[in-house]
Amino acid sequence: MEDNKVVERKTLAILSIVFGAIALAFSWVPIINNMAAIFAVAGAVMGIIALIRNRKSKKTKSIVGLVLSVVAFVVVLSTQSSYSKAFDDATGTSSSSKSKSASKSAKWTQADFDALKKGDLMNKGDGGETLSELTSKYGKPSTTSDSSLNGMDSKTADWTNTNGSMGANVSLQFIKADNGEYMLYSSAATGLK
Repeated sequence: MEDNKVVERKTLAILSIVFGAIALAFSWVPIINNMAAIFAVAGAVMGIIALIRNRKSKKTKSIVGLVLSVVAFVVVLSTQSSYSKAFDDATGTSSSSKSKSASKSAKWTQADFDALKKGDLMNKGDGGETLSELTSKYGKPSTTSDSSLNGMDSKTADWTNTNGSMGANVSLQFIKADNGEYMLYSSAATGLK
């Protein structure tokens, strides 16, 4: 007789092992690993319940099922990450680089725009803010273009979708000074708050 020993409840623990093993087996397969993630979560839940139900007895099977499920879920997450990076590299798109540029240029407000110091075009932008000052303050412009104006080098810098909203844009024109700095002489903005 086993009066003093509490018998381990094995059903949930065994199901946790089965679900964890299935999840681990398919965790590396593209598209199918989405279903493997569901199996991993179900196996982990069953493993936790089995641990709780077997508090006073052996928990080996419960722990094995829980570990298999957690490992499978981690493998799913890492393969999803590597597959999405490979897809971004193959298509030439990257959501992370877009969000970085948007967050850097999200600092423009109407008050910032109104406070810009513009220089005199005929004196090569004397008194205006420099492009390097504005770049350090508001981030790298979305686009820049170079041109020549009456024999003087000029540059247009555009910050698009500032403040995270479509249509909020800042366009600044700079003229190259004798010291090589580009000095602000003209500005335009739409959609700022």
